[in-house]
Amino acid sequence: MHVGSHASIDWDAIEEIAETPRVRRFIPIDSPWHRLFDLAHTPTYRELLVDFISSFTFHPPGEPVPIPYPGAPHPPEVSFRLAGVQRSMTLAEFAVRCGLYMQEEIETEIYTAGLVVVEKPTLVGFWQVIAGENHWEHEKSKGRVSFVRDPLYRYLHHLLATSISARGYSREWCTTTDLFFLYCLLYRRPCALAHGLAQYFASGHHR
Repeated sequence: MHVGSHASIDWDAIEEIAETPRVRRFIPIDSPWHRLFDLAHTPTYRELLVDFISSFTFHPPGEPVPIPYPGAPHPPEVSFRLAGVQRSMTLAEFAVRCGLYMQEEIETEIYTAGLVVVEKPTLVGFWQVIAGENHWEHEKSKGRVSFVRDPLYRYLHHLLATSISARGYSREWCTTTDLFFLYCLLYRRPCALAHGLAQYFASGHHR
């Protein structure tokens, strides 16, 4: 299993080019987005990570789950193995334990109103705003990041592509999933980051 690197925000470089105020509008201090990108500074141990990723399963709350036989227990929303120990929890518990949300935020709109999906026409319209009308490959549902006009937006895409958006393509491409997270980030819409991170981990053994 290939384990990629998680890019972190280089605040010194951001300060040097006088972009800190603009970045802080999108990524406020001690916000879920800030905590997500700060995970890049967490020590990583390959053996534990492979065990975690290869065993991670996610059943989103409210979605139907196949039951193998009548009376079988409903599978947990989040489950994984870590250091040889099987663990399970709700998505809200995962959100707190992985450090994205504080416990007191779980009952607020910053968590409960988080978007899980945005309609594709809206995302394509957003792409046209940041990259131009003719640069989205509709048949492949992707666009080249190099067409994004604002260098800061390209930088933020790189952070997303190494932290929460599963890669089916090279990082030079912006996928529909990338575009969803970038849309939420730049338009400052509540985003269900724990849901997105759980989906990202659950798809890890397929990549």
